[in-house]
Amino acid sequence: MSGPLVTIVTPSLNQGRFLGETIDSVLGQDYPHIEYLIQDGGSTDESSAVAAAFRHRLTWISEPDTGQSNAINRGFRRARGALVGWVNADDVLRPGAITKIVDAATRQPNAGLYVGDGELIDEHGGLLRRVEVPCPLRLWDLVHFSFPIVQPAAFFRRDLVARLGGLQEDLCYAMDWDLVIRLAKLAPFENVSGVLAGQRIHGATKTATGGFRRYREIVGILRRHGRRRLPAGALVYGVELVESILRGLLPSASARSPAEAATAGGDCVAATRSMIDRRVYLANRSWHADGWVGRRLHCLVRRTGEELCVAGELPAFGPLQRQTLTVSAEGRDILRQEVGVGPFELTMPAPPAASDGCLDVALRASDVFVPQRVGRGSDQRALAYLLYRVECQSGVG
Repeated sequence: MSGPLVTIVTPSLNQGRFLGETIDSVLGQDYPHIEYLIQDGGSTDESSAVAAAFRHRLTWISEPDTGQSNAINRGFRRARGALVGWVNADDVLRPGAITKIVDAATRQPNAGLYVGDGELIDEHGGLLRRVEVPCPLRLWDLVHFSFPIVQPAAFFRRDLVARLGGLQEDLCYAMDWDLVIRLAKLAPFENVSGVLAGQRIHGATKTATGGFRRYREIVGILRRHGRRRLPAGALVYGVELVESILRGLLPSASARSPAEAATAGGDCVAATRSMIDRRVYLANRSWHADGWVGRRLHCLVRRTGEELCVAGELPAFGPLQRQTLTVSAEGRDILRQEVGVGPFELTMPAPPAASDGCLDVALRASDVFVPQRVGRGSDQRALAYLLYRVECQSGVG
């Protein structure tokens, strides 16, 4: 057999109306080495009949479980594949998704998570919006800010999932987020190009009905992994919770028709949320997609070596001729150095990591410039320098 076996688990409970489409999307993949397990919690609808039509191409297990996380873990324990993922019974894989995952795993076998873009779809499969995974996906963002991943578009190394004990079964809404963070502290991410999956959004989903319970679970995960009492994500998802409440109240609170009220009020709420999201994002994560960094940057670094390395460049085409950089780790300054125009690489002894094996690193720059204010286009960001990498490495000496 050429290529690794990939195991896909579908947790299922009374989702028979969507299950056939989910099965078709998995069994219709062009990659030949797929093990497909449907872990059913005892459905009483047409689910078993739907699955029976494919009985020679999948494994149907129907047994009581204690919830979605428990069902997925049961499937993972039965899995034989080197790579595993789960696709809920109302979600779908896009054509060619598994081939792209396997190609990425072949290129980067040491990664722990392989993830691509996804789509949010409605009850009838219509596109709501595309969700693009930041490239590169950074650990700090996951731990403190948001989960920009469509869950069925993520696949994992089974050995690492087993090492972590699988999903936390006391989690009901954000167990995927928690698992991805724990994996990211063991091994790097690998971005996969293209749309890999569609996640269905409808009124019966846990995301739609979770309300305050979902919000409280998310904040608990961020506090546990990020060591901060008030992570940035607490505000972002708090605004999302308020938005969902307001959307429910707007139709009855307006003199206009419910449809007009929902549209007009919803647009206003969405615009407010977008503004808050952007401000929180820029205030807490200033390592931009094009490599530029603001005055202050926080990042989480896996301590895989004895030296901490910060590599970047102060471009000659900018107005800054010199820059003083201060590096701190775990709340303590460990280096302060001036750099001039051109590439730079700062190395320093890495302090002991926290119990999760990661270093909380902060970079501070002495000066910034705004391109628009110095006649360099319309860019209004406050920029300090280009940053290429922050990582631990083995000592050279």
